[in-house]
Amino acid sequence: MRTKRDSLGIITLILESLKENITLTQLMYKARLDSRTAKKYLNLLLDNGLIMYNHYNGSKKYTITEKGSKFLTVYTELLMMVNNKYNNNYNKTTNNYNLLHIHI
Repeated sequence: MRTKRDSLGIITLILESLKENITLTQLMYKARLDSRTAKKYLNLLLDNGLIMYNHYNGSKKYTITEKGSKFLTVYTELLMMVNNKYNNNYNKTTNNYNLLHIHI
């Protein structure tokens, strides 16, 4: 049974995949995305400056930008903080925050 991935999980997977220059087709295989979904997220990431593309030998290749790398680092650190608090049975009930169900 397949589980549905959330948007941040897909974005993270795409950014991790684009640490090297790859084509749309290569990204689709690495991130297990169909072309419609891959293009949707690529456009989102391009519009926000998290990735860029160049033409190499007649093909368009995508790669992560410095801003994308920073996003990936901060997001990963946030997940680690939340997971550490979760693993230590931390539950901040006074502010009604429920950050315990964040998944990639």
